[in-house]
Amino acid sequence: MLEINNWVQMHGEELKTTLKPKKGRIPSLATLQRVVRDVEITTLEATLSKFQRDLSHKTGDVAAVVTQDGRKLHGLALDGKTVRGASAYGETVHSVSLMHHSSGLVFDQDKTSEKLHESCVAEKILAHND
Repeated sequence: MLEINNWVQMHGEELKTTLKPKKGRIPSLATLQRVVRDVEITTLEATLSKFQRDLSHKTGDVAAVVTQDGRKLHGLALDGKTVRGASAYGETVHSVSLMHHSSGLVFDQDKTSEKLHESCVAEKILAHND
């Protein structure tokens, strides 16, 4: 939470100019903590995934394949990784991500308890991103 607060403080003027808050100030650490505490993680993940997807449209058709009937296809990659160094702070973390080739944006990501269970998480990710 402190790093989020540091970022908000560093970009305070830009945030005020862009967001135009009613009281003309950026949120305090206590406000940020209260807001984050009340956010449902699944809602946050869905919102971020949609935001990433919307960003990918701004990259244009870089690396798109155009079919004979004129449809544009964009490549996606599904990949599982073990997060290095995470086990130093507790359990080993394995994640599976769905990435857009041309933009490099991650559309969706989920963790799995073991590397062997990546296919189950992959199926879940693909079901969300039909």
